[in-house]
Amino acid sequence: MRKRIGDVLGPYSVPTWLGTFHALAARQLRAEPEVAQLRSGFDIRDAEDSLAIVRRLIRTVPKEKLPVPQEGAPGDARQIKKMAERIARLKEDLITPVAAFAHVESLIRRRQSANLHVDHESWRFVVGLYGRYQAILREQNAADFGDLLMWPTLAMLHDAEYHRRWSARFTAVMADEFQDVNRAQYLWLTLLSRTSGELFCVGDDSQSIL
Repeated sequence: MRKRIGDVLGPYSVPTWLGTFHALAARQLRAEPEVAQLRSGFDIRDAEDSLAIVRRLIRTVPKEKLPVPQEGAPGDARQIKKMAERIARLKEDLITPVAAFAHVESLIRRRQSANLHVDHESWRFVVGLYGRYQAILREQNAADFGDLLMWPTLAMLHDAEYHRRWSARFTAVMADEFQDVNRAQYLWLTLLSRTSGELFCVGDDSQSIL
């Protein structure tokens, strides 16, 4: 990507910040890791690492205390994967472990009032699991992929000075594959482009969900 831009604009016009959402958010978090209660030099855990942590936590729980999944058996690979995916989903929605209980209870009420099925037992279990999962990451001075976007975005939302510093760094922001962005990614982009007012997004209409 850097070479292609350089070929069009010239080598001295290539942006210094160029990469994927997670790579750039990781760069932002490494500059000020304290916003995620991390220390300098923190490690990054990939999806397989995250799954391994969830697996380890679930295996410490007696099977009779695990929620009964819709498919499979308590504590099997499918349930472990679903629990990991739900933690990732909470982070994509910028829900911290502290806010998870209220968020999940609200989710359950909304779905029940709309006569929609919700496996409330599993979601409530995820709330407790999320807190323990995050505690392990903190003990290891590590961040997973969800942390890379969640914590800088939350910091920009709630700390005006932090937001001002980071937004002022960019004269324009451009995002490709915009049809695929989640809530954290969308807010991260809009917050970084707040000072410049220049946000250019490229998406594919044929991949959009209307």
